[in-house]
Parts: sequence; structure tokens; C-alpha cells
Amino acid sequence: MRTSLIVAARLVFGLAVLGGIGSEAGGQCSYEVTQIIEPPACGDSAFFNAIDITDTGEVGGSFTCFLAPQAATWDAANGVTPLPFLSGFSQAGVGGLNSINEVVGSQFSSTLTWRAVIWQNGVPSRLPDWPGTTLSFAAAINRDGWITGYWGNSIFGPGEAAIIWKPDGSMINLNDELPGTTSQGLDINDLGQVTGHFGSIPNSQAFLWDDGQVIEIPLIPDGTSGTGVAISNKGHIAGWGMVTVEGSTTSIPHAFFWDGLTTIDLGTLPGFEKSVAFDINDVGQIVGRSFQPSGHAFLWRDGVMIDLNNFLPPVFDGTGTTAKAINRNGEILLAGGNVGIILSPIGSGPGDLDNNCAVNVSDLLLLISEWGESISVADINLDGSVNVTDLLALLADWG
Repeated sequence: MRTSLIVAARLVFGLAVLGGIGSEAGGQCSYEVTQIIEPPACGDSAFFNAIDITDTGEVGGSFTCFLAPQAATWDAANGVTPLPFLSGFSQAGVGGLNSINEVVGSQFSSTLTWRAVIWQNGVPSRLPDWPGTTLSFAAAINRDGWITGYWGNSIFGPGEAAIIWKPDGSMINLNDELPGTTSQGLDINDLGQVTGHFGSIPNSQAFLWDDGQVIEIPLIPDGTSGTGVAISNKGHIAGWGMVTVEGSTTSIPHAFFWDGLTTIDLGTLPGFEKSVAFDINDVGQIVGRSFQPSGHAFLWRDGVMIDLNNFLPPVFDGTGTTAKAINRNGEILLAGGNVGIILSPIGSGPGDLDNNCAVNVSDLLLLISEWGESISVADINLDGSVNVTDLLALLADWG
């Protein structure tokens, strides 16, 4: 391994001499647009609410037929596939999904209760209830089948508690380790780290939970609260917090990025006052919505917020959009109008690790920095290690 790393380092030096590392910044991607349409039987009034996208391009969400939302998945080969209800349940939504055909969410029963559910290969089953609770929500699932969400006894009342469901049926009550009496788990990465918030919105605090250790995420400058919505495999967090408007006592939401040390206010798109972030990938690209009150989906990368409505066809002019998720390949999932939308970078190959639609020295440096890691965007062939095979794949994709 040491010899391979030395070879790679020499290669970087050679490329720097020939072309200059600083000159290869990549460019702005253009995108192919795919629309996710509800099943034809639903009629023109139905819509698809997109929620999450896997690294292999499967989508989870819900479609609405005749006023009742039903959980569903979508893929390019099969289109929208409805997910069945459990007996006694009549509405359902998706929280998240992974790449091994596991989907989590919640179903609403005739007794007016929400219960957390997992669909495995399309078959639903209830997640275990925490003793004494009457409702539960599953928000996200990682590649190993660990699930986070929250449970409680009132949809709108205090007392919710963040939880982890493990594949062996055991549960971890994160509320035992978090300050306060109310919390929600909203995302879990492949290392089992969880983010969410404790305390009731709008007086909440974002957190990182890592095997029993809790980090309270600092507020945005001039912030009054925070909620962690998404966590990458780097342990970096995206979310939103309330900030005080200068010269007033009014607070408005702003999206944030926590890089492990500092909480950065992402600001807003021009012409909008508010923003929220919904997802982050392993190279620090963040997606969400900037609004006032209608809004546009955004991509934040390298310190710049990009208006994703600029990449949509004219039929979406004037349509409010929200970017819900982004995967390791830079594919972005939007909800807009009555459809889901996937923006796929054009010209981005397997070696484009930083998703800037150019394979160059910045990708090579990223790969070297991840050498030997088992969970990494630089593991191009997904064999569980960043090594020479990945280096050769990157070089084959150069340019």
C-alpha cells in the first residue's frame, strides 16, 4: 500500500509540473432532467412527493391518489412502484431508503396513529414500539439497516424522543443521552452517527450523536436555534437555524453547514430572505430551498449557492421547487409542481469524485486523501477500500 501511495503522490507532482494544480478547478455542470410522474391511474390531480435518492439512483417518496398519500419507490426501469399498506393503515410516507431495497417511513392507521414501518423488498413490517408510546416515525436508514427517527405520544405535543432501531430488533433511546426532554433523530450515516435536534422548534439545538457521545452543534452567528437535517459520512451536518433579522426582533430560517468545527450560514439565493438545507453528500455539496414564501431549489458548493431552477425546462418557470436530496454522484432530487425531478450531471464519470463535471487533479488529491478508507466517495469500484484499482479507474476517466 505504501508503494502505491508513493506512486500516486509522484503522479500528482508530475501533473502539477505539467499543468498546474491550481489551473484545474473544473466547471459548472449542466444537467439532464428526468421527471417522475405519478401512476396514470391517479389522474391529472395526483402528484409525486420526492423525498430521497440512493447512490444508485432509486427514489423514495409518496404519490397521492384521491387525497390519500401512499409510499412508493421509483427507478428508471420500472417507474413508480406503490408500496403496500399494513392491515389497518390507509396513508403512508417515506423517510428514506438505502441501496439494498430497504425503505423506511410511517403509516397512518384508522385509530389515528402514526407508526414507523420498514419495507424490505417491497414487503412492509412494523418497527418495534418503544414501551408506552403511541406513535413513531422512521426518518432515515443507512447501508447496514440502522434506522433513526423518533417516538412519542402526541404529534403536536412535547415529549418526542430520538431513537435508533438496529437490524437485530434492539433499540437505543437517544433521549437518555441528549439534554432536555424532547428530541428527534432525522438522519443517520453509514458510520451510525445521527443528527437531529433536541428541544422544541423554534427553540431547538442541533446535535451529533456518535456511539453515546453527543456534540451540540454551535448556532449560526446571530442564531437562536438549530436543527440538523442531514449528516454525511464525514460527520459533517447540514440543516437550518433561526437567525435574528438585523434591526428587529424577528427571526427567520437560514440553512447552515457544520464542517466539524464551524457552523457556516449558507445565506440565501438573490431575491429571497429564507433558506433551509435538506441533504449533504460526502464532498460537502448541500441542497435545499431558498424561499419567501415561494422559492427555488438550490445547490451549495465551494461557498456558492446555485439556483437550480435555472437548469429546468420552461414548463417549470414560476414553479416553486425544493431540492430534497443529493447522492455521491451529484444527482439531485427535486420536488416541483406535481412531479419529482432528477437533475443528473452531464459528462460526470466515475472519476469525477467532487462532481464538478471534470476529472482532474482535484479528484486525484481527494482520492489520495482518502487512501485506505472503507467508506468513501473515492471507493470508485465499491470494494470497501480506496486503493490502486480506484486510482486506475480515475486515471482512465481523466479529462
